[in-house]
Amino acid sequence: MPIIHLQWHSPVAFEAVEALTSDADYGLYAIYGTHPCYGTNALIYVGRSGNESVGRAISKESMVYGDLAQADLRYGIGRLTSPGAPPRQAAVRSLLRAHELLVAAHSPAFNSPILLTADEFVDDDVLNWGERRDLLPEVSAARWTEDLHLRESFIVHGEPT
Repeated sequence: MPIIHLQWHSPVAFEAVEALTSDADYGLYAIYGTHPCYGTNALIYVGRSGNESVGRAISKESMVYGDLAQADLRYGIGRLTSPGAPPRQAAVRSLLRAHELLVAAHSPAFNSPILLTADEFVDDDVLNWGERRDLLPEVSAARWTEDLHLRESFIVHGEPT
């Protein structure tokens, strides 16, 4: 599925995020807070629920943002959107790919860097809709994969040789 559409809702209270515990409550989440280098209301983490609900996944994430004051944190929820309902495993795979692309493109402070390989991601694009806050409206894997060596052979037109 080369184009992954995500519908974002933000801000969402932590209590509302924790309440997302049904089997249908899977997706991505963005955490915003104050960071000493990035400032206030900065995107500090992008997470994914995988095969569990967003509420269960985010309750395990306190170790990621550690000592930040809970009152200072804001949350966004990203859900997969498509013309039809894909099988659950296909949806989870799309969310995994979207998560990795978003982390590679945005480098949130509390995410580990992700290096993408062109073989897996070169055709993927993520389109972020709704209340996406600091997330780019579109993220293309062609821009964020490390294996694209084609650019090294490009010629800059108009520059002296």
